[in-house]
Amino acid sequence: MDVEKLSCQSSSLAPVAEAVPSSSVMEDCLKLLRGETVQSSALTEGCLKLLREEPEFRRLAVLLLVAKVCQDKDDYYCIIKVYLTLGLQFFLRLLRTGRKAGRGDGACLELSVTELAAFCKVPKIAASSRLLHVIPLLMQILYTGGSVSPSGTIEDCYYELLYLVANAQEDGVRVLYESGGIGILASQMPDLLLVGSNNVVQYAVELVQLMLTKFPANETFIKHPSELAMLVVEASRIFGLLRTDDVKFKVSTLRFISLILCSQRSAPVKEALRSLQKVSRSTVWLTNILSGVVAILNSAVTPDDKLQALFLAESTISVVGIQWLIGQVDVTKGPFLSDWCILLENCRVEIVCLLNDFAYLRFEASKSTCASSVVMEAMTSMCKDLSMLLYLVRAVMELISNKSGDGGAHEDLHDPDAAPTSSDYCILTKITSALEETILFVLNYLGDAKEHGQNRGDDLLASVELIAKYLELASDGYLLEILDEASVPLNYMLSVLGNDEVCPVMSTGALLPLINVIVMGNHAIRDVFVVTSGALEGLVKSLLSFIVPTSMVEDVSLMFCYNCCCILLIFLEYCPKLRSAEVDVSLFILLGPVSRWAVKTNNMAIILMASSLCALILASQFEKDVLCYLELNPDLLNPLSQVISRSVAVYARASDVPEEDDHPYLAKGCYQLAFSHFKYCGSSWVERLPSLKEAIERQTEGSEAWQLKDKLD
Repeated sequence: MDVEKLSCQSSSLAPVAEAVPSSSVMEDCLKLLRGETVQSSALTEGCLKLLREEPEFRRLAVLLLVAKVCQDKDDYYCIIKVYLTLGLQFFLRLLRTGRKAGRGDGACLELSVTELAAFCKVPKIAASSRLLHVIPLLMQILYTGGSVSPSGTIEDCYYELLYLVANAQEDGVRVLYESGGIGILASQMPDLLLVGSNNVVQYAVELVQLMLTKFPANETFIKHPSELAMLVVEASRIFGLLRTDDVKFKVSTLRFISLILCSQRSAPVKEALRSLQKVSRSTVWLTNILSGVVAILNSAVTPDDKLQALFLAESTISVVGIQWLIGQVDVTKGPFLSDWCILLENCRVEIVCLLNDFAYLRFEASKSTCASSVVMEAMTSMCKDLSMLLYLVRAVMELISNKSGDGGAHEDLHDPDAAPTSSDYCILTKITSALEETILFVLNYLGDAKEHGQNRGDDLLASVELIAKYLELASDGYLLEILDEASVPLNYMLSVLGNDEVCPVMSTGALLPLINVIVMGNHAIRDVFVVTSGALEGLVKSLLSFIVPTSMVEDVSLMFCYNCCCILLIFLEYCPKLRSAEVDVSLFILLGPVSRWAVKTNNMAIILMASSLCALILASQFEKDVLCYLELNPDLLNPLSQVISRSVAVYARASDVPEEDDHPYLAKGCYQLAFSHFKYCGSSWVERLPSLKEAIERQTEGSEAWQLKDKLD
C-alpha cells in the first residue's frame, strides 16, 4: 500500500480512532498515529477482526492502521486479505456517499478513492470484474468537478484508480469509453495542466491512449473529432513548454499527440483543428509542437522516438501547410534556419537507414518465389515511412528556396551567385550538403525500383516529387552532373503512380515545371534528360492508355491530360529535332483520341489545349506523309475538325479567351503557349491537308468563325 497517499487522512481520522473502545489493537493504532513503532505480526490479525465488525467509523479508523502495517508494497497476501474482509460494497458506499455535498462526505470520498487506488495496485484486485462499477462512479465525480481538491495527492488517486481498473481487464476500456471518457478527460485537461502534477497529466494521457488503442478507431475518431483536437492543443502545451531535461515526460507526450495526429483515421481530427484555427486564430499550439519536435531531435532519445517526432512534423504540415516550419519567428532574422537544419539532418539519417533496410528486405524477398507476410508487411510499413520523410524534406527545401528569393538572390541552391547572407551561410551550407546526399540516395532508390519493375507506391511518388523539385532549383552545372550519375530516365519517372492513383497525375504534374526548365534551357541537359530517355514515346503511351478506354472528363483525368499535353507542347515547340519516325507514329496516333476527348466538353481550356497539340503534331506535315501512319477517315476528321474550328472561333474573338488563372490545371505559361499556336489553323497550314480542310469547312459552313480565318495567317 502507498502509505504516503494515506497520510493526509491521519489527522482527520485520529479522533475517530480515539473514540473506539480501548483495546490492545487500538492502542497500537494510536501509537502508529503518533509516529511510534509497534510489532506488526499480531497486529494484522487484530486489524482483520476489527474490520469484520459492523460500525463504519471503526472500519475507517482501522483502514489507517492497515496502511501503516502493510508498508511493504509487495505484501500482496496481506493486502488481498484486508480487501476481501472489507468487500467492494464498503468502498462503493463510501464513493456514493462522497458524491453528496458536505465536508465530512468529502473526506469519505477521498478515503475510499485513496484506499481503492492502493488496493488496485495488486493485479488480482484490479482485475476483479466487480470493480468495473467504480469507473462510471468516478467519471461522474470527475464530470461534476469532484476531483478538485487542495491535495494533489488525492487528485492523483482518481486518475490512477481509473487507469489501474481500465487497464487490468478487457471490458475496462469499453466501460470507460461508454462512460464518456474521451469527452470528460478532454474537458478536464486544461484544469489538470494548471493545477495538476505531472503524474495526474500522465494518467489522463494514458487513459486516452487506452481508449484510442483498444477501441475501434472508426468509433473514436469519427465520433469525437472536436474532443481529440482539443486534447492535441492542450497536450502541445506540455510538449512545447516542458523543461527539456524532463525528456521522459516529453517523449510520452510526443507519443500521445502522434497517436492522434499520425493515425490513418485522423482526417476528422485534422479538419477539426483547421476549424479551430480559423475561429481562434491562435498559433500557440503550433509553435509548441515545433518547439517540442526540435527538442526531441536534439535530445538523447531512441531512434524510434526521433522518427516519431519527424512523423509528427509531417502530420502537422498536412494540417496547416509548410509555413508552420517558420513558426512565430521574425522571418527577416531567420533563426528558424537552425530548426530546418535539424529537421533535414534527421530526415537524411532516417532516409538512409530506411533505404538500406528496404534494399535488404527486397533482396531477401527476391530469393524466394513467395515472400513471407512478415517481410511484405515490413516493406509496406517502410514505404509509408519513407514517403512521409521525403515529403518533409521537400517542404524544408521549398522554404529554403523561398527564403533565397526573399533575400533578393536567385532561387537556386547551387548557384554561386545566389550566396546566402553571412549569418546564415554555415547553416545553408550544411542544409545544401544534406540535400545533395539525400537526393543521390533517393535516385539510387528509384533506380533499384525501376530494375525490379515497380512503378506504384506513395514512396516512389514522393521520391519523384522530391527529385523534380530539387532539380528544378538546381544550377545547370549541378543538374547535368546529377543527370549523368542518375540511372533513372524521365520515361520511368513519368510513369510512377501513387497507391490510390489510376493514372500518373501527381508524377506528371511534379515533373512538368522541371521539363519546362530543361527544355527551354541548356541544350546539353536537354539531350541527356529528354532525347536519350524515350520520354516522348512513354508519355504518349501513358496518355493513350488513359484516354482511349475511358474518354473521361472528370477532374483527375483533366489534370493528367493537361499535364501530358503541356509537356508535349513544350517538346514540340522547343525541341523539333526530337521528332523521328518512331516519335511521329506515336504522335499521329494521338490525334484521334485527343480530339475525341476534347470534343466531349465545353471547357474551352481543354479545347484550346487539344487543338494546339494537334496543330503542332500536324505542323509542316503533308497529307501524303500523314497517310503513311493513319487513315484520314470520318472517325478521325470529324472530331479533329470540330476541335480546330471551335478554337479558330475563340482565337478570332480574343475577348472570349479565358484567363489563365481560371484554369488551375494549366502550368504557368502553357496557356499562352497553347493560345499562340492557333495560327497554325490558318489557310497556309490547312492547304497542305485538303481532307482536313474540307472537314473544317463543313463544320464551319455559314459561320463567322471560318470567314475570319484570314486574320489568323
